[in-house]
Amino acid sequence: MCSSDLKADAQNTDVVCPGTARMYKISPNPGSTYTWTVTGDSLTYQYGDSIEVIWSNKPGYVQVVEASSFGCAGAPLVLNIQVSVPQLDLGNDLKICEGKSVELDAGNKYPVHQWNTGDTSRKIKVKTPGYYKVDVIDYTGCRASDSVYVSFASNPKINLGADTMICDNEYLLLDAGSDGIAYLWWDQTTGQTHAIGANDMDNTYVSVQVTNADGCVASDTLVVMACDYSKYPIPNTITPNGDGKNDTWRIDLLYHYPNATVQIYDRWGQIVFQSSHCTPDNVWDGTSNGRKLPGDSYFYIINFKEGHVPRTGTISIVR
Repeated sequence: MCSSDLKADAQNTDVVCPGTARMYKISPNPGSTYTWTVTGDSLTYQYGDSIEVIWSNKPGYVQVVEASSFGCAGAPLVLNIQVSVPQLDLGNDLKICEGKSVELDAGNKYPVHQWNTGDTSRKIKVKTPGYYKVDVIDYTGCRASDSVYVSFASNPKINLGADTMICDNEYLLLDAGSDGIAYLWWDQTTGQTHAIGANDMDNTYVSVQVTNADGCVASDTLVVMACDYSKYPIPNTITPNGDGKNDTWRIDLLYHYPNATVQIYDRWGQIVFQSSHCTPDNVWDGTSNGRKLPGDSYFYIINFKEGHVPRTGTISIVR
């Protein structure tokens, strides 16, 4: 416990921290009595020539008047009290977007900072969710602390799909997903979906920026290539297991070529599938005459006709 001597000087000042217990005393004289006065919000315990004071956060003063054994009162002895209350505010709890960071600042008023992360700097950069607390000590030795909880919000999930190609009168419907509350496409249009046609394209890169309810932003870009029949993406694998995913081999480009033909051969050169486009059997499901073909690689020839060079390649069945 600290103690301070009282002097007959109104300018004498003691600086204390809230909750500090102080013992104040004077040099006693035989037979004297002492009258103590304490102002401010405090608890006091008097012991004759000394007094113990537990200070709150309000300033005040301590005064004592000594009366001799003959009843003569001396001049009041006064000690002014200032209470140092560090002001520290990290702000409200924070929510930031994943992948971002936030800087917490404990202020420049204090020579000592101690974060629960182990940092001793005024500022820290937060990249992970959690509870962050800092303790500070001011120049009078008084302490304060504050804390804040930092949580992270998910960014919108966007997938415009793989790069693609559209030809002639084809249209492509792009969907930016339902995670957003605001959508902005590369051409300044809005909305979750966006349809583009081959004849509408003036840019091979299409993109969308999505903002969700937490204010988090994500974007995706898709390359839509100019129509080139030699590079048009043709699937090279099917998995005909009946799960509704990649069960059949379909080439949408053929819808624009009603005279096109498709032939598929096994490794021994036997035709296992052939079709004239726009007939009911223009989608191959990995069978030949109703018989399931084994998992293997098969050779195809697609003849677009109309002056285009045929496309050849392999298609694999994975079972």
